[in-house]
Amino acid sequence: MRTLRRLLGFGILAVALAIALGAHPANAQSYGSTRLAWNVTPIVTLALTPNYQTGFGPQGGAGSGSTPAPGSGAVLGGGAVDFGNQVVQGYQYLYKYAVQAAVTTNDGSGFTLYAEGTNINDTTLGSTVPINQILYWLVSSGGNSPFSPATPFTATTSPTSAGCGGQCINYAGSPPGTAIVWHYPSTTIGQPGNAVAQGYDYQLRLGSVSNADSFSVYVTYTAVGN
Repeated sequence: MRTLRRLLGFGILAVALAIALGAHPANAQSYGSTRLAWNVTPIVTLALTPNYQTGFGPQGGAGSGSTPAPGSGAVLGGGAVDFGNQVVQGYQYLYKYAVQAAVTTNDGSGFTLYAEGTNINDTTLGSTVPINQILYWLVSSGGNSPFSPATPFTATTSPTSAGCGGQCINYAGSPPGTAIVWHYPSTTIGQPGNAVAQGYDYQLRLGSVSNADSFSVYVTYTAVGN
């Protein structure tokens, strides 16, 4: 009997509560809305870091009697890709960790990275040397050597202008396909730092007829959304 009284008591309380709630009139309500709109701006940004990792610099030239070392223009995380003054005609060299390219884009189709240079300046004689006969690039890898397969840089056929800390290339449209060094197929948003990065080594292939002079060249990288 004690159990039965408890059940009945709960049932009575529940009915009373329902009746009390039903007795309140509905609250008056009013509605409104505001429209939101925006356009997402497409972005492609590029950051270059020369000498981007410890251990950067030239190696090779075995048998030349000279040991290459980075020149004074090269510093960790900046400066120039400086092969120094111990490279010798007729030998090949690899410059480790020459430059890293970091790209950010919200383009759903990704981006393409291009790299071209001017012809190499012989600053001693005031003449030029074709860049595609001497300077080559390859993606950084621990297995790279002065004799690894590599792709020659091409000399741009577009007009150049001083600026950008070096030599800017003024493209009419997209850069040429021969200058492609990296094709990335999707947005970088969501990647660490919303960017992706790739490093490059450079090869210097000095022919036996190269002058014993000082040389310099600018290589310009351009990132374009796909």
